[in-house]
Amino acid sequence: MSNSGHYGEIPPTLAAQVLDGLPAAVVIMRLDDLNDPTSLRYLYANGPTRDVSGVDPEQAVGRRFVDMDLSEAVLERARVYASVVRSGQPLAMPEFYRESDALCRSGWYSVRLVPLADQCIAFFALNVSERRQAENRVAEQEHFLAAILENLPNMVFVKDAKELKFIRINRAGEQLIGHTREQLLGKDDFDFFPEAQAEFFTEKDRAVLTSGELFDIAEEPIQTARGERWLHTKKVPVVGDGGIPLYLLGISEDITEQRAQNSELQRMKQLAEASSAAKSSFLARMSHEIRTPLSAILGTTELMLESSLTAEQREQLEGAHSAASGLRALLNDILDFEKSAAGKIELRPAYFPPVFHLEDVARMFRPTAAAKGLQLTVSSSAAVPASVRTDPLRLRQILVNLVGNALKFTDSGRIDLHVDAQADVDSTEVTLLYMVSDTGIGIHESQQGFVFDAFRQADETTTRAHT
Repeated sequence: MSNSGHYGEIPPTLAAQVLDGLPAAVVIMRLDDLNDPTSLRYLYANGPTRDVSGVDPEQAVGRRFVDMDLSEAVLERARVYASVVRSGQPLAMPEFYRESDALCRSGWYSVRLVPLADQCIAFFALNVSERRQAENRVAEQEHFLAAILENLPNMVFVKDAKELKFIRINRAGEQLIGHTREQLLGKDDFDFFPEAQAEFFTEKDRAVLTSGELFDIAEEPIQTARGERWLHTKKVPVVGDGGIPLYLLGISEDITEQRAQNSELQRMKQLAEASSAAKSSFLARMSHEIRTPLSAILGTTELMLESSLTAEQREQLEGAHSAASGLRALLNDILDFEKSAAGKIELRPAYFPPVFHLEDVARMFRPTAAAKGLQLTVSSSAAVPASVRTDPLRLRQILVNLVGNALKFTDSGRIDLHVDAQADVDSTEVTLLYMVSDTGIGIHESQQGFVFDAFRQADETTTRAHT
């Protein structure tokens, strides 16, 4: 049995249903006189013909083409159709756009003319508007991506995976290398760079394509028309079906100036470290020189205060002892700050009761709070253990600063000290949460970001008002 179809075996009604179900307009015409294009006559037209040409299939059959097509170009079309019949060669006509009217639908159409036996011709017209719209969207996306690629500040290049020849490079790449894309495209690294550099680039490219992974090259030198530059380059393979690498994509950032700045920063860092070491040495020496006579003054005044003194003498000695104690505290604060800045604060862990520790801090400030008419409370959660091991002295310093600030900026109301604990179920460690809340002026939201910056005050006018 032959695989080719036989029109005689298909019932006419079935053939009509098939042709009417096609998305394309199908028209069959006969050129009765080979020398007269106006003798083209409709033999068949399916349903979609109405949308394409505005011709009613039922009215068209048997009538001349020039009588049914009312457009100005009807004779020109008839000549084209007649030439296809005479030549016996199919013809694909350029796609065209047709405006809508009362009879047909607007859109882009693709037309193909096929000569048939017995001086007949088949006309196929397909509405390709959706395809063209999709192509336009793809073209717009490609143009958008190309515009982004072209305007990126970093060099972007693409090489073919087989020969590692440049097939695309952006404007930044042209400017960096010092060659136009016309000079670069179709060439490889050996055409532009010293042999050692070209071998290095090629070796990395092959390694990227073989591994199928992203390579991040932190620093690599490149010889350009502007001299040697340093690049931070990332390379990744672009794979096709089956994971086979087709291209190599590279993105390079010129870090020459940044690298020079980093070198200068490193030099300045070393100078700063040397200066800091000298300062620390000076403070340590001065601390020793000041502490020795200061300790003598404190010891002497303490001994004299234990002796019999007149009221005036005691007042004067107590003032001297208080001033010396304040100076020693100031000296300790300066040294602590220096150690903190250098990251050399030494912690001395010891076991102590955290709740009692907090109460002891509160006890120091209760006279001051009472003098200002403030209520100072201490509370704790049941989760706080009876004893913990950490540095109680450093913790005390922190709490004293926090409570001192709360007292300083609270004119009325209360100050509440609270301690809570969060235990880690997988270890023996516990996190203590200390909270100091007050009814004072607070800190504006815009200033909270730098409240812990060194030597920074949220509002100096407010600070002076509460000095």
